[in-house]
Amino acid sequence: MCIKKISYCFHLIHNFLIFAKTYSETMKTKMLYLLLACLYLPATLWAGQRKLETLLSELDAVVKQKDVYTYPKEKELSELRMQLRNAKNHRQKYDLCDKLFTGYLHYQADSAWAFVERKQQLLPMLNDPVLEQELLINRAEVMGGMGMYSWADELLSKVDAKLLPPALLGYYYRTLRANYGWFADYVVNKELKELYLYKTHLYRDSIMLTTSPGVDHDIVAAEKLMLEGEVDQSLDMLNRLLENPLDMRQQAYINYTLSEAYGLKGDIDNQIYRLALTAIADLKFGTREYASLQKLAYLLYDKGDVDRAYNYLNCSMDDAVTCNARLRFSEVTEFFPIIDKAYKLKEERGRTVRYGLLFFA
Repeated sequence: MCIKKISYCFHLIHNFLIFAKTYSETMKTKMLYLLLACLYLPATLWAGQRKLETLLSELDAVVKQKDVYTYPKEKELSELRMQLRNAKNHRQKYDLCDKLFTGYLHYQADSAWAFVERKQQLLPMLNDPVLEQELLINRAEVMGGMGMYSWADELLSKVDAKLLPPALLGYYYRTLRANYGWFADYVVNKELKELYLYKTHLYRDSIMLTTSPGVDHDIVAAEKLMLEGEVDQSLDMLNRLLENPLDMRQQAYINYTLSEAYGLKGDIDNQIYRLALTAIADLKFGTREYASLQKLAYLLYDKGDVDRAYNYLNCSMDDAVTCNARLRFSEVTEFFPIIDKAYKLKEERGRTVRYGLLFFA
């Protein structure tokens, strides 16, 4: 393939030299620039496709060996449970339950809920009204991930924001924004959808007001720009953020937001690339409640890559069931029958061709 492309390029240059003899030097220069541009563009596109294919191959390997990446997560959670068993005072126990809640939140929702219950049992011994507010937000966050938005909304309405310190106030606004975002995604009524989108916009502003200057603040600011139609500004800001030292969570968040921005611009290859980066980070971090891999599967299906779409959706479905993430499970099952049918049809055609080759061999 590469030899053919090189041969084709030399052929173009040879023809240009013959054709250019009859033109002035200025015209020759312009024609040469045009020729070079014509040669450069396919080479750039080819390099981009090769880079994308390399990344998708890496993701294939991560999906195949995802259990390897859950081992460190399981080990960390096991060590925390051991510390909890050996904890001497109520405050230590509460803090360890909080760490276990956070660790299980996007990994196994039922276990996250169980540690909220453990925190609730310890609450009377701690006599701290702020912790009562925190528990309401914890419960709402788990319920949102499990698809119980109305119940989550009811719990969040009981939170007294005046009692919350700055860090907890930011957590409260992030949970509100996420819950109203889910409402907006799944409600059918147009007026209600617009209301929920308006509320997510308001709480995004509240998050920015309660978040200290830095990467996390700028990610939300870039997201806000994107949703206000300033997509190019958002892309510039997000790409600059990637030049900073970042933890895996921040990298995943930035790449996912970049994927949405590229999607708005209709740049599907870059959208796929950023979703693949996000999915790799999600799986390596031991996350089971995610949106990246199934969205990537939909895009690859549209591009005709049925095998990857099928494998990625299977992985997403398996993780959603294990996590008890009803929201993600419903997202996957809505589209899975279409990809499953296409995959089985492709397999059937492949078998027919193989049988035909054997017959005529």
